[in-house]
Amino acid sequence: MATKLDIISNARILLADTPVYDLNEIPEQEYIFNSLYRNMLQMKYWKFSLKRAELSRITEAPLFGYKYAFQLPFDFANLTRFDNDINVTSYEILGDQLLCDNEEMRIEFTSLDTPVESCTPMVVKYLEYQTAAELSYLITEDKTIANNFIALATRQLNKAASRDSMNERSKTIWKSQFEYARRSGTRSTINGLNNTKYWS
Repeated sequence: MATKLDIISNARILLADTPVYDLNEIPEQEYIFNSLYRNMLQMKYWKFSLKRAELSRITEAPLFGYKYAFQLPFDFANLTRFDNDINVTSYEILGDQLLCDNEEMRIEFTSLDTPVESCTPMVVKYLEYQTAAELSYLITEDKTIANNFIALATRQLNKAASRDSMNERSKTIWKSQFEYARRSGTRSTINGLNNTKYWS
């Protein structure tokens, strides 16, 4: 299992720089990695980042639109599905809350708190390329090198996603729908629309 230190060190080697043995020596580079890793977790429905949770209902009811509000997990990235035993007909994600008319709520989601050590080898390789691209501005100041690693990272991300993210036949709520709902507070209706994917 690759660690954060391993990935950053390998990225430096790709740039013909020396490896690093202590993250305390490179706080700026660690910050860059943490940022791109968080972004990566939000890009796809990675299987290795899945969690399930029973949400706590908030005492104060929503101002309008729905009967109940539930607190989303602190590490919530993307909603993948609801518990099959809960019939959710419509919902809304508003900030860090999930609004609906159901009295209870259990969800599966991708987590921003996923350890780097959980990543698959293909994802690790993407992280090495992307980290090299980001660090190249600091280490080489060569935009051509940065662009080359960005191209490598993009191809590797596509490979990793086709292998390690949830496939299209899983019961997955489309990412674009949730991003829109989270940012705008738009209501999302489940049944009868093409924004839900079901297990075959």
